[in-house]
Amino acid sequence: MFMFVYVQCSVLWTIVVASPRYPDERPFARSAIETVPDHDPIALPIRSSVESIPLRLLEESEGRLPLRDAVEKPPIPIPDSDSLYKYLKNIEETKDDVENVMQKNNYYGAASYLNNGSRTDEKLQHGNENLEAMQQTSDQNARKLVVCYIESQAAYRAPPLAFTGGLVPKSCTHLHYAFAKLHPHTYAVIPGNEDYDVIKGGYRIATGLKGRIPGLKVIISVGGDGTDRLFSEMVQEPYRRNSFIDSALAFLQEHDFDGLDLHWVYAGDKDDKEKELLVSLLYELREKFSSYGYLLSTVLPPFRYQIEDGYDLSAVSGATDYTILQAWDMTHAKRDDPPTRALQHSALNRDPGASGRDQRYDNIEFVVKYILRHGMAADKLVLGIPLFGRSYTLASSTMSSPGAAIVGWGDEGPYTQTKGMLAYFEICMNEREGKGFSEMDEAGNTYYVFENQWVSYDNPNTVLKKMNFVTMTGLAGAAAWAIDRDDFRGLCGSPFPILSAISTSLNGESTLSDQSSLKVGSCESSMPYLASDQESCAHFHFCTGGINYRMICEDERLYDPSTGFCGHQDVAKCVPGQSLRISVDDAARFLNQAYESDFEWNAKPHSETLDKENEELISSYQSETKIIPSRNKNSLVSGAGRFLNYHLKRNISEPRLQKRYKIRITTERNVKYGMAPRKW
Repeated sequence: MFMFVYVQCSVLWTIVVASPRYPDERPFARSAIETVPDHDPIALPIRSSVESIPLRLLEESEGRLPLRDAVEKPPIPIPDSDSLYKYLKNIEETKDDVENVMQKNNYYGAASYLNNGSRTDEKLQHGNENLEAMQQTSDQNARKLVVCYIESQAAYRAPPLAFTGGLVPKSCTHLHYAFAKLHPHTYAVIPGNEDYDVIKGGYRIATGLKGRIPGLKVIISVGGDGTDRLFSEMVQEPYRRNSFIDSALAFLQEHDFDGLDLHWVYAGDKDDKEKELLVSLLYELREKFSSYGYLLSTVLPPFRYQIEDGYDLSAVSGATDYTILQAWDMTHAKRDDPPTRALQHSALNRDPGASGRDQRYDNIEFVVKYILRHGMAADKLVLGIPLFGRSYTLASSTMSSPGAAIVGWGDEGPYTQTKGMLAYFEICMNEREGKGFSEMDEAGNTYYVFENQWVSYDNPNTVLKKMNFVTMTGLAGAAAWAIDRDDFRGLCGSPFPILSAISTSLNGESTLSDQSSLKVGSCESSMPYLASDQESCAHFHFCTGGINYRMICEDERLYDPSTGFCGHQDVAKCVPGQSLRISVDDAARFLNQAYESDFEWNAKPHSETLDKENEELISSYQSETKIIPSRNKNSLVSGAGRFLNYHLKRNISEPRLQKRYKIRITTERNVKYGMAPRKW
């Protein structure tokens, strides 16, 4: 085909001639094959994606180059004082002086872009409200962060010291729910304990606090024991990081969390490349989260060499909203082995019992100053405070001064049941009962000695000193690990004494709680027990150390004397006029039955509940089962089995249920029925 073009009378003519080789073919214009084919517009990253992230050129070319206009476009000029003065003279209604006007544009990156009104997208504007707020110039009078960690496993402690999200006080600004974990094959974020977190409503209880505590941010903390290896594997490949990030975003949306705490404590421990790979992961998370307004935080280990190996502090500071220094276990021992001497594990300035070199480096003041010198912004660093003591067994009970020889970790506590660790409430309860004594060393650190046990811990006075340090160094705030280890019931005085010291010192806010206990007299018992209150089903009694405490149930619940938990709202279970007892050991056996009204399936019809696959009835013979009168009939309240839900107990005589659940019926006094979720 040949095409000729000529101009006549200023008119462009195009002549299309059929090819002589193929005269029968339909002629077509040359432009039909030489123009660019139609396609959808190429999606470019939003401006906030490149302007809110500082350009970092990595040595091994792992970084992605931003858009050309993000680096070549000149910055917004800042007018000088003369031009501002002339501008203000022409605006009579403006009363701000020059300095105040210059302080108005204290944003950078995407926040500046949005603040200037350059983007009107409603979703984007809403999603970056948090980013804009975090990127304003810090105000010395702004409210400090009070980060409260809670452990889901604390719900399985023996009563009355089992802890759920409903006990969180209003002084917390951020609530970190520990822990979610990584799937071992897909590296997706999954619940750490699906039975409690999802089925029993642990997530819903925590996120529901946002309706009761104004401004509270509820964050899911991903990590914990056994996840270091999975984090190391996940960051190695981009597709694994993408899987993790996409699942994290879906997880936050599904469970109504406000952000994610990347709880990878020992980055760089296995591979030097993890230092840069962690930075890539954080910036990829930040890029994904910024459009939705989700918060992002991470943690730092307490040693300089660990920080050097695994953390680019300047980059971590730029990618996160805040970073938490885990300022405990600073004894220079291996992670799972105790030190050789009794040492302070969270000293502010120095530990007199440590060697000269360790005194200099193994303290909070040195580590914080090191972190700030190497690129971390002070208003991004949160100081971690342990609400537990690290315990050791002394080689000789007569040698108990700081630095004394030890032979291993200390004995486990009756409630936390972990060797080498005692919750603050376990320490203060021992002191209250006259067991052992507390001392303060020459550097102001406290320790507790009981027989051959030596415990390094913080009390409200030492915490106040740490909060003064936070204020003087301009840190973002403090993080309490974990508030379920504080004296949240007020067994030794006011509830939450450690958390109160933190919030009062930083923000002038006392920790108010309706969970306080009231000493109402003495009780005689060699073993602690729980008892119902004769006047109110919303109260119960706790006898320990010869002292009788009257306590109140949380969240408008009622006390169940058959389990020892405030786990129902059924007035039919109330037994006024009686004081029914159950030992703490027996009550601990009913942990899976605790807080049963939080079960998703509990509100469903009985027939639907009976058909759930994850329910199974179990029965066991108990020769020592105790019988307690309740509602004019016998109730079984102890033993290894679990109570049957009321609607199942009511129908247990039906042959179809006995056959379906393989229940063996024997003498009523010797049989206990129970229900438990099938293990996954």
